[in-house]
Amino acid sequence: MHSVNVEHEIDVGSVVSDLPYKEQEIIDLRFYQDLLLLEISDILCITISACKMRLYRALKSLSHLLFGYRCH
Repeated sequence: MHSVNVEHEIDVGSVVSDLPYKEQEIIDLRFYQDLLLLEISDILCITISACKMRLYRALKSLSHLLFGYRCH
């Protein structure tokens, strides 16, 4: 019997583009531009706390799109 190795590739960029603009923006700044939360909060003119919450919500939405469930 032959074993089959199946790899699943996900184009995360295309999934991110399905998110609302504010969520796309913070994911781009944090992970693609590699900025710190302090830098992001300065750019977006929001508090660090608001920045953390926006990032958390964006990652939660992304997880839902990728895996079809909500993380708690």
